[in-house]
Amino acid sequence: MAENRKRRLGNITDEEKKKIAREMIEGYRKMADLNLELAEEGMDSRDETA
Repeated sequence: MAENRKRRLGNITDEEKKKIAREMIEGYRKMADLNLELAEEGMDSRDETA
C-alpha cells in the first residue's frame, strides 16, 4: 500500500505539486480567516455562563 502511494505521488509533476500546495495554502488561509472571525464574534458576544 505504501508502495502504491509512493508510486502515485511520484507520477505527479513538480508543477502539479506546486499547484496543489498553493491550493492547500489558500484553503488554510480561508480557514484561519474564518477562525479569526468566529473568535472575534465570540469576544463580542455576551457571556451567558454567568
